[in-house]
Amino acid sequence: MSEVSAAGDSPVPARGAASAVPVAPPPLSPPYAGLAAPIVHGKVEVVERSRGEARGARKGRRRLVLWALGAAAVVVLLVAALLTVPAILRTPSPSDPALAGPLTPAPTATPTVAPIVVDPADGPADFMSASKNIRCHLDDKGVLCAVIAVAYKLPNTECTDQAVASAVALRGSELTYSCVTQVPAESDVLERDVPYVYGDYTCTLTGEAGATCVTTEGVGFRLSAARPLVTLPTTG
Repeated sequence: MSEVSAAGDSPVPARGAASAVPVAPPPLSPPYAGLAAPIVHGKVEVVERSRGEARGARKGRRRLVLWALGAAAVVVLLVAALLTVPAILRTPSPSDPALAGPLTPAPTATPTVAPIVVDPADGPADFMSASKNIRCHLDDKGVLCAVIAVAYKLPNTECTDQAVASAVALRGSELTYSCVTQVPAESDVLERDVPYVYGDYTCTLTGEAGATCVTTEGVGFRLSAARPLVTLPTTG
């Protein structure tokens, strides 16, 4: 039987009687209000992830990313090495016999022009330039060349009545400066850059040097309308 307390109508359990009403656990206070509270052996246990564990997880992810980047860099270096080593092995060294020759391209050889040989037994031969300004005569005594008009000042000469501006005679290895009182007659045109051989003398006409005549020993002259007479071989 329950007794009535003196303070009011609330019943008071009888002494010695067992409590039949279970006591509910107190409500969770922040910051645990939103967490689940599983019951283990009749007790409430609150599960919380600590801040230290979160930091440890972040550090682990950072280490993983750095490791992945390092592994990618190693792969790139290995691929580059595999591509470079064969090229190095294929590159010949300076001592390689394949490089024994000159490194610069060899100059292109100037093609030789076959000379025109004139037989002295056929008699004297006369040649002139296409402009008819330079004229040469060859015979058994040697070669005589004259230029009618020149673009330079002539030196003093004893040939006061000379019909040509300048003339030179080559007899053997001796050069003389002849007085030509008559203009040599017109003759066959001396083709440019082609050597004309008459016995021991060779004459060649070029657009730059004029008429060049030399013996087999290289003694001779160069006569043109643009430059004064040059004796060959030149010295100095």
